[in-house]
Amino acid sequence: MNPILKGAPWLIAHRSMLGINRPYKITLNGSDYVIWQNDQGEISALDNICPHLQAPLSNGWICKSRNSIVCPYHALEFDREGRLLKTFPSTTLFKAKIPLGELRQFFILYPETENRTRTFVLSYANWKSPLTKVPVIKNLIERSLVESTAKIVEQDSSAVESLYPRQKPKIRLPKEEIMTYVEELYYQWE
Repeated sequence: MNPILKGAPWLIAHRSMLGINRPYKITLNGSDYVIWQNDQGEISALDNICPHLQAPLSNGWICKSRNSIVCPYHALEFDREGRLLKTFPSTTLFKAKIPLGELRQFFILYPETENRTRTFVLSYANWKSPLTKVPVIKNLIERSLVESTAKIVEQDSSAVESLYPRQKPKIRLPKEEIMTYVEELYYQWE
């Protein structure tokens, strides 16, 4: 497909296609953008790539009170001009009912450097099945839970990496500046 004339006005989406406070991904001239409409009908648009670790902003959510978009990867929040409003840590709670009982997992994502995030996962279980009282089975269930959680974190990381090519971050978070400086000193010292 030939690129369309850059700078020319083009209808990319009708207002009726946009849900209220829901991100919508569009592709134009080979570039991805995220657009959204707030409660007052104002439409905002940004590049669909978080400038930190290139996660797709269209998979995030809209903060209604500030008309901003939140990155799904670390919960970095950007206003409609693309300015960083809020940083880490990102927290997410998952709840699940399974035949053995109820599970809750609380994920805390804490970006440390431009390409490293520490992920803390707190898992809680309210076992209802008498099978979970048997020590061998309880141990097997707990180990499986830890292994499956590690696999989910690994898959989420690789999914973001595969969606967009790795680029040098366009923004740095507060602790990243210190880490970058220390890393430079270390390599100069060798």
